[in-house]
Amino acid sequence: MSKRVIFLIVWFLFPVFFSCNPNEDEELDDTDEGINLAEGAEDASDYQFTESDATMITLNGSSATVSGEGASASGATVIISSPGNYKITGTLMN
Repeated sequence: MSKRVIFLIVWFLFPVFFSCNPNEDEELDDTDEGINLAEGAEDASDYQFTESDATMITLNGSSATVSGEGASASGATVIISSPGNYKITGTLMN
């Protein structure tokens, strides 16, 4: 029985001793080469756009109008159906 216990202890501790790398004390930061941004990561250009590229949504009392692609309006309801840049101006009444 004791041989079995010793064997199990060694079996579970074995990976612990060999998973540590004594030469791996170097810290990496975001400026190191080889670091790639994950797919879908934010980029500074995500927050830059020109107004001429944006779809214009104008709210006017009880109606809305859309000028551009990616959105539609029906009365006071606006549905944005695709990602993009949108400029919304005006107000709607209750």
